[in-house]
Amino acid sequence: MVKKVQDSDRWNSFDRFRDTTRTLVNAYETLGIQTEIHQAQTGGSIGSGRWIIQQAADIKSATMDVASPVRRRVLNYHRNPWHVVQWSAATPPSTNGCKCELTIIDSSKALAALPIGSLLGKMVLTRMDPRNHFAEFANKGAMGVVTDWPVPNHPKDTKWVKFGWGGIPLKCGATHLVGLAISTDQGDMLRSLVAQHRQVIVKVKVDIQKYVGSHDVVSGVVQGQG
Repeated sequence: MVKKVQDSDRWNSFDRFRDTTRTLVNAYETLGIQTEIHQAQTGGSIGSGRWIIQQAADIKSATMDVASPVRRRVLNYHRNPWHVVQWSAATPPSTNGCKCELTIIDSSKALAALPIGSLLGKMVLTRMDPRNHFAEFANKGAMGVVTDWPVPNHPKDTKWVKFGWGGIPLKCGATHLVGLAISTDQGDMLRSLVAQHRQVIVKVKVDIQKYVGSHDVVSGVVQGQG
């Protein structure tokens, strides 16, 4: 059962969460247990004490490729859903992806030293937790962030990364960043390209549909005697 739930939930996409709902409902009904589904609408009153997911999001696709000085596929959401940071923004739908320079920033001190707008249109490769620097990356003009935040003792694995818990932090509500994640091995490859060629251009295409939706809460109900 855990495997079945993980097969759909791992995509971090609301359309796949509905697959999880069907899995749970079918399991309860097979056992003869009454099922209730509460659809918690996204959004809500701040300070109400309720868990609030600000916005529903369906992830359709996401890719990143090195476009210059070599051509190389770096990531594909359909091969590994962890490649998309939860609550990532999308690239403009009217374009066939965005081409931008890849720049490396691995310390908060280096980030703070940059003037406002100095990252305009760039994709930042960082080993830092992007949640802690989300607003600052955006204020400096970055189009997005790709993190190779390490998974201890597993350099080939991609870390599950979020920009926030129920959504983008409210104080950053107007901020939008494309968020991608790769393994440290992949990050080392990109760092090697930057060291060798100085300028590396990547093509990023992220298709995410955001909307007012709902999140299912599934309960199995065992009736008492009374």
